[in-house]
Amino acid sequence: MTAVPQSPLVRGKRVKSAKIPSAIPSRFGMLTILRSAAEIVREIELKHGLTAYQAEKLVEQNAEDIVFGPYVLQDQLGSGSCGTCFIASRIATGEIVSLRLLPNDYGKRELAWIRSALQASKKIQSDRFQRPTEAGFDKGRCFVTSKLIVGEDLHRLVKRHGPLTINQALYCIARVVETLEIGLQAGLVHQELRPSKIIVDRQGGLAIRDLAIAQVIQRRKRAAADLHTLFRVTPRHHFNFIAPELLLDDVEENMSADIYSLGCILFFLITGQAMYVGKDLLKTVSAHRETEIPSLASRIKGAPPIVDACLSKMVAKLPKDRFQNYAQCHAALRAVAKGLPKLTAPIEEQWKFVDDAVSASVERRNPIRRVSTPRLAFISALSTVLLGGVVGSAIIKSTGKKPANDQKVDVPEVNVPEGERAVQSVESEDSFSIP
Repeated sequence: MTAVPQSPLVRGKRVKSAKIPSAIPSRFGMLTILRSAAEIVREIELKHGLTAYQAEKLVEQNAEDIVFGPYVLQDQLGSGSCGTCFIASRIATGEIVSLRLLPNDYGKRELAWIRSALQASKKIQSDRFQRPTEAGFDKGRCFVTSKLIVGEDLHRLVKRHGPLTINQALYCIARVVETLEIGLQAGLVHQELRPSKIIVDRQGGLAIRDLAIAQVIQRRKRAAADLHTLFRVTPRHHFNFIAPELLLDDVEENMSADIYSLGCILFFLITGQAMYVGKDLLKTVSAHRETEIPSLASRIKGAPPIVDACLSKMVAKLPKDRFQNYAQCHAALRAVAKGLPKLTAPIEEQWKFVDDAVSASVERRNPIRRVSTPRLAFISALSTVLLGGVVGSAIIKSTGKKPANDQKVDVPEVNVPEGERAVQSVESEDSFSIP
């Protein structure tokens, strides 16, 4: 999966008619070297023009919403229970990234967790994970940036295009299992898998996103004091794909829960529906624990029994009845795929319907100075003057002496014999006498 500077929502249009707030800094603004959001947006407008998102924010007089931390937001990609995702560019370099603004209740504690997961994810050397690059806190909100990838997530794909073929669904799950095995080698399991976390492109490449955020959600769940809090900190649509033991039991992170989630995703890709749907969250959770596993044959005409057998193994109620590792699961998926009718074309070539046309080009931005050079020079000169005064005052206080022009000169006394002193006195009187 190759990262490229593209955005699903930017259409290449630039808007130059939006009214930008005054870029002239206030009196106190002259005392900071960082340029204001209005100044940065003004330069963006002059160099590139504004995106539709930026113009809309300026119409609302919200220039501050365009600049977030060291990034400029270009366009909004989507919004969900894990926050709002944007395409953004780094102010100093112009690098295009994906920026996720996390919900309001994510604070400094969650930021520390994200940074810990970010460090662990650096061990993964694979483009199959959307690699996180930075986590920060600005304007009271946590944010995470990741390498931007192009494609369409499986949830949106199925809702737009309809269910996948059994071969396509098996291919997706098998590729995801391979990717999770790579993550496991770095000591990471996802445990928040669902169709929207898996991205596919037109070449059949797949990538998993939000690995770092998934670790935070898991820690928030473990910190929940009761079931009500657990439901509040868990995104609602997670319950359609989450292993039941993760919600109601205190279990350690393990790959068995991911295998269960992949079985639920496989069912969704083939049928276009969640495996269990209750009238409320509690009934959905109860269905995962107690309701009989639905058969694909009852939903899809002509579904082979070998697919149902593999699916039932993946979503067994008890972890001990599932595949015990990713290798077993992957081997079973490949065996099922080989038992299906032979394809007319390679499976990798059957993804031309993926909607990456929404990834209209967003060119890499030219770097923009975050620091105001004139104000930096002014503040440096002012600091030098003030520092000089402080140092001079300190020296005077430490020595206890007055400046040179106010000091008295001590003239040493000369011992002159009395005889000579008398002569000198007479000569002095004669020299000043008037005849």
